[in-house]
Amino acid sequence: MYNEAASLYPVWPMAQPPGGPRDARDPNRGAGAVQDAVPGQVPADDEVFGHIRRGDRIFLGTACGEPQHLVVALTDYVKAHPKAFFDAEIMQVWTLGVAPYTDARLKSNFRLNAFFIGNNTRDAINSGLADYTPIFLSQVPGLFKRRILSVDIALIQTSLPDHHGFLSLGVSVDIVKAAAGSARLIIAQVNPQMPRVQGDGFLHISEVDYVVPFDEPLLEYRPNVPDAIATRIGRYVARIVEDATRSRSATAACRTPSCRRSSARSIWACTRSC
Repeated sequence: MYNEAASLYPVWPMAQPPGGPRDARDPNRGAGAVQDAVPGQVPADDEVFGHIRRGDRIFLGTACGEPQHLVVALTDYVKAHPKAFFDAEIMQVWTLGVAPYTDARLKSNFRLNAFFIGNNTRDAINSGLADYTPIFLSQVPGLFKRRILSVDIALIQTSLPDHHGFLSLGVSVDIVKAAAGSARLIIAQVNPQMPRVQGDGFLHISEVDYVVPFDEPLLEYRPNVPDAIATRIGRYVARIVEDATRSRSATAACRTPSCRRSSARSIWACTRSC
């Protein structure tokens, strides 16, 4: 029986999720994940990342749910084994982390394809070291499921498993569930600090190929106070939109959510992070 206070992961018999295995792959897929997660038996980086092949697409969890330890471990593995693989495509919505895979020294190993431009990836995209795919976030899961954008490796972060073996994606589900559902290999950083969140954001441990337990604080989004440029943009927009109209735009100059209202007219001009 699972006992969070006793140890990180006791070993229990693996049970299939309701309805049976997720697909027609090996029914024993992930059966040793719990054993691998027991303290003292954590899989080595060579074993975990040794499955990555040239040209693979690697999906990273989003924003506050980004598996920071796995990202650092992956880049450290490549630095130690520079010929392990080449031309891997990193796919991610948005990072709040350090994005070490955008380092110019790793350009032959990784290339980022971002669905949203964040502060830590903007310079790499502007300099041509990374790509940006403009798309509605709601359309991305369909690309994964139809294999238009196939996911080879998914690096995700989850909560501790419950006594049924279910892991929660916690604070950041968005397209992570769809990416994990179509990935060839799932590597999960199981973090005791990730909360369990109700809804369609659970994976069974039998669906996970490698469990890497690592306790660390979650990333946090901390908005900055709008600067003078953002304030000026709001004033300009307020002059040109019609009464009682709401306008939303995304600009590189405005990097924090802000809202400015014209006192003379009922106009709201909203800018958001880009």
